[in-house]
Order: sequence, then C-alpha cells, then structure tokens
Amino acid sequence: DISGAKWVSKEDEDIYAMSAVSYYFAESLEKSINMPVGILNVSLGGSSIISWLSREDIDNNEVIKNDLINDERYIPYKDWKEEPGEIEVHHDMTANYNTRIHPIRDFKIAGMIWYQGETDVMFGTKTYKERFDLLQKSYTRLFNYKQGQLPIVYSQIASYTYDDLGYLASDMNILFDKLQKEKTESRSIVPIYDVPLTYINEVGAIHPETKKPIGERMAYCAEGLVYKLRETASAPTIKSSKIDDGAIYVTLDNIGELLECGVNSLKIEGRMKRPEYVYLVTSMYRKAIDNYVKYKET
Repeated sequence: DISGAKWVSKEDEDIYAMSAVSYYFAESLEKSINMPVGILNVSLGGSSIISWLSREDIDNNEVIKNDLINDERYIPYKDWKEEPGEIEVHHDMTANYNTRIHPIRDFKIAGMIWYQGETDVMFGTKTYKERFDLLQKSYTRLFNYKQGQLPIVYSQIASYTYDDLGYLASDMNILFDKLQKEKTESRSIVPIYDVPLTYINEVGAIHPETKKPIGERMAYCAEGLVYKLRETASAPTIKSSKIDDGAIYVTLDNIGELLECGVNSLKIEGRMKRPEYVYLVTSMYRKAIDNYVKYKET
C-alpha cells in the first residue's frame, strides 16, 4: 500500500488531478489494444531528471556524481533532510525517486512515458544523456523488466525561451533524437512542433495547453514499441547523410509511419539558415513524402 495513493476511473472527478497527457495516452491505447489500461501517475511538473534517480545509482556513476558536485547539487547522505519542507522535490537529487518511484517497485509495468526536460535545459544538459541512460537502466532493474530494457516513449520539449539562456529547445530536441537512435528497440520519440500548440501567455506557461494529440501520439508509439502492432514506432530520424557534388543527401527513417499516424504538416527549423539550405531540406522532405504516397498507392 502507498500512502495517499488510490485507483480512479475516468468517471471519477479525481481524474482531473491526473496528468492530461497520460489520460489521453491511456484512452487512445485502450481502444487500439482492446483491453483496460492502468496508469501509475507519478508525474511532477518542473522537475529535474536527477530527482528521479536513486542515490545508489548516482553514487555508482562517477560522471554524473562529479557533475552534480561541480554544480553544487550533490547532497551527501549525512546532509539529507527527511522532514517535509526541507526537501526541494523539483530539483533535489533522488527526491522523487524516493517518494514516487521506489514505493511502486512491485508493480509489473509495461513501460513508461516521459514528458520532461525543460528544467534541465536551465540547469545545463552536458550529462543529460548519461542521466537518461541511467534512468532507463535503473528502472529496468527496479521493476524487474525481463524483455530487454524498459520501453520509454518520450516527447520533445516545447518551444520556449528558457530563463535568460536564449532559445535552447532545439538543442535539447537534437539530443532527444540522438538518444532515440541509440536504442530504437526500447525508445520512441514524439514530435510536438506540428500539433496546434496553444499557451496561456499571461501566466507564462512553458508547457502547451494542448495535451490530447501528444498523448495520442505517445499511444501510437507504444502500440508499436511495446505491443508490436506495427513494425516501427517513432518520429522520423536521420538514418544517414552524405555530401555529393555540392548537395547534402539525407536518408530518413519512419516517414511513412509519421504520415500514417495523422500528421498533415511538418515544421522544419531553418529561419537562421541560408535560403539554399531551407530549399534543400524542404525538397528532401517533399520527395520522401511523395515517394511514400506513390509507393503506397501502387
């Protein structure tokens, strides 16, 4: 038993305290796999990834531990505070692992969805890759997942000028893309730039208020990644690239899958590039899409 935790159905008014992305994820997935879907909602907005890692894992990873020490974010065991109000749950190392993850370790989960990263953009992302790898490895062991590594479906972060650091969302999303390509068998990335994102500007919200398409895309990815309802299950990624006779040729994975999940537009970052670059990149996407449609029709 977990203190303060309870199961709720979608008819229960307490469902409004649930993560909206998780709700729409479960709703969509339930329809496709034709069975009930249970969600363990442990989310906390504005949290750093180190708050979701265990002390044991941090202490046994020299790169991450030294990085936290250099940033003055490492908390020795002797200095750890247990009293309410003495722990900063959003930023302190291990805080959410201790109170939200370890207590649910006996559940047999099929995977996890991860919509996080904005806080770590502000703190710095130089060891985010190592932290993300450790998170997956740690949870695979904790939940006794036996079919390879625990599947993770995760989202790009929203466009935003984070703190006074300038526009860095694209840097984080590039990193997310690299993370997915390293472990395609257990990771899936969801793009959000082409959904109609809406914000409540007067409160300075980082996260878009648009939740349903993000949850549905995560469900689509889980259908392939976890339940094997289709061959691939991720956003398009660059498979290879080469320079030939003054042109750059890029091979993309999963263009067809992106179209099949209902995407009807693409946003390509290029406003700081030369017109020739923008023309070349958009032409490659156009050709890849047209070739897929033509092949499918024939």
